[in-house]
Amino acid sequence: MISNAVVAAVFGLAGVGCFWAGFRGSQLSQPDARAGLRALLGIVGLWAVIQAAQMLTTDLVVATALFTGGLIIGFGTVFAWLYFCSAYTGRQFHRQPWFWVGAVILYGTLTAVKLTNPLHGQYFTAQMATEPYTRLVIEQGSIYWISFLLAYALTFLGIYLLFRLFHQAEQSTTGLSLLVAVTALPIIPKLLSGLYPTVIPELSYEPLGVAIFALGTVYFVNESFSSLEAPTRNELFEQTDNGVISIGPSGTIHEFNSRAGQILPGLGESITTRSALLDRLGIDSLSAHAEKVQLDATDGDKPRLYLVTASTLTVGPHEFGESVFLEEITTQHRRKQRLNLLERAVETINQAVIITDRSGTITYVNPAFEEITGYTANEAVGNQPSLLKSGMHDEPFYEELWTTILAGETWTGTITNQRKSGMYYTADLEISPITDAEGTSTHFVGIQTDITDEIQRNQQLTVLNRLLRHNLRNGMNVIKGNAALLDERVVDETSRSYVDAHSNAREDTGGRSEQGRRDPVVAR
Repeated sequence: MISNAVVAAVFGLAGVGCFWAGFRGSQLSQPDARAGLRALLGIVGLWAVIQAAQMLTTDLVVATALFTGGLIIGFGTVFAWLYFCSAYTGRQFHRQPWFWVGAVILYGTLTAVKLTNPLHGQYFTAQMATEPYTRLVIEQGSIYWISFLLAYALTFLGIYLLFRLFHQAEQSTTGLSLLVAVTALPIIPKLLSGLYPTVIPELSYEPLGVAIFALGTVYFVNESFSSLEAPTRNELFEQTDNGVISIGPSGTIHEFNSRAGQILPGLGESITTRSALLDRLGIDSLSAHAEKVQLDATDGDKPRLYLVTASTLTVGPHEFGESVFLEEITTQHRRKQRLNLLERAVETINQAVIITDRSGTITYVNPAFEEITGYTANEAVGNQPSLLKSGMHDEPFYEELWTTILAGETWTGTITNQRKSGMYYTADLEISPITDAEGTSTHFVGIQTDITDEIQRNQQLTVLNRLLRHNLRNGMNVIKGNAALLDERVVDETSRSYVDAHSNAREDTGGRSEQGRRDPVVAR
């Protein structure tokens, strides 16, 4: 037989320990988890103190009132426990309206049944026994056991959430697992007190188990207890670069991260519902399929583009709303536009463009390359530029070319290549390295300008120039001979002036011909 004073002291110490642990606080990072743990410690401490007081009283009315108060306070620990377990494991059950509505209805109903027990007597009956020691003897009714089983079922739900988190952890969770298991052990003395009421007082021993768990997590395994804490959804929201909006099943916007607030400044004010969000985004519905939307920039810059996706939040067959994600793609879109513009430019220029990797394997050729060389893109890609080798250049020529571009410099020169048809062509060639972010050459781009026709035109002009100068010299010789005869036969002054003018014009024409020989016309 255990004396009332000893039992009262044990429960009193448990209550004081819980109050002190709640006052001291924990190192948990989540406000909800900290609040849940403190509420649990406070309620359990109050429950323990009430039962300690019950053990010290000998008055039936006072003892019954304390027992009833303990039942009311004790059932509240279930919801504090679930709140804490949900927050600690990163769940959001404690934030859902159904959690609070269900808790209020269940707690209010059972509280009303307990308070009205003197009228219906279906919860318990009490009497004060004096043998072998003074104590309150309780005979539980059917409603009591229903409440008891319901309390333990909800408690085991919280234990399941904790053990699931511990199972996923990489570090050892033996100490924490033992502490969690302790919360379920008080069911043993509870059952034994019903079998041996003269040996074990009929009390609710759950405060002792919860007190051991709470005190153990605060004083003995605080570090591992804190390190296993799952991040809240709000923390995950803030860690992402995307805008995230949470919408409840009723269509009301519950929460959103700071990035979403930057993208949509009216969130929480003018935009508080799903329909208002759709109107602001300019779309008809939300789905898992990404939809592109354009929104005005808040900084006065050009409009920005976003991909909007949504996912439904479900637990089993139940839906609890949806999460909306806003991913900005403005930079990617503009980069894609620039790449498309560059691609169109490369595809339309008259110069042949050829890109190779560092080993010289062709990875891309433009249409002009196909037209100039006669090789299709399918024939060229995967081959080496030696595909065009004409044999007109020696090995030092190519060695110098590769040495230059492998050193990260640009090589320029004139090269004679061979078309697929076997015909030669001459091209001005410029090869430049393409580097990565670290400055390492990964590819090379070559631009060829076919100058074969230009060279042929220059050659034709050179021949024509020589022919014209030859004919002009012959003509000038004839003119010069006739002018000499005329000069000998003209005697009057008037005719002499015409002959001199003709001679000056002939000399000027001869000078122009000589200048043309020194400076031939080159076509470009």
